[in-house]
Amino acid sequence: MSPPRRHSSRSSKKAIADFGKPFIKSSRAQSNATVKYTETKPKDAWATLVPSGETCNSLIPIYLTDNTHYLGAQPEDGVFKSLLADPRIDVLHCAIFKEYKESIGTIVKLQNLSQDGAVRVLDRDLMSKQYVELKDGDYIRFPSSKGHWYIYRIEIDLKSKVMFHSVYDIKGTLGKGHFAEVMLATPKNSIAGNESRLQEYAVKIIDKSNMTKNFNEQKLHDEIIVMYKISH
Repeated sequence: MSPPRRHSSRSSKKAIADFGKPFIKSSRAQSNATVKYTETKPKDAWATLVPSGETCNSLIPIYLTDNTHYLGAQPEDGVFKSLLADPRIDVLHCAIFKEYKESIGTIVKLQNLSQDGAVRVLDRDLMSKQYVELKDGDYIRFPSSKGHWYIYRIEIDLKSKVMFHSVYDIKGTLGKGHFAEVMLATPKNSIAGNESRLQEYAVKIIDKSNMTKNFNEQKLHDEIIVMYKISH
């Protein structure tokens, strides 16, 4: 996946390691950066950055819905999420993204994109371009020119039913039963270069409305027997 492009007043180009093609990046915050946010949590949000600490009253929640989001002092637009405009906040300060790992599943990572390494996760300072895996409840700190930190606590929910199609690709239909279809699914990869052989899954999607309309105790019993015979 190539990172989106943001245009700034400076013409210097800087490559973002492991995020594909270079894109134009300003070294410091733009003074006209504005903040826009959704007052209610989107149904497809897989993570929320919740303001915390002494500066929480000056911050707003940040909802993550795409596989990858770029955070910085910039107007909010699609995959770009706004942090407060501050001389120590870069236009592209960090990226938070989902990544699939075979035998583990989907994990969440943060990459520091700032020039001076100004991102702290828990008590760990990240160097520029360095990655760290995020866990539910971790604290992420961004520096302030006033000497304190802007603090967020990340709440991660990768088990939401709405999230299925953002984590897996449906490749086709394997079969149909009385109340359900069996689909072939493969995990999505959020970062380019990780296109190793993907694990394939058989996913049984049950149609509850069909069960209600065409209820048959024997057919239901047959479905249960089939499910009991499946082993992973």
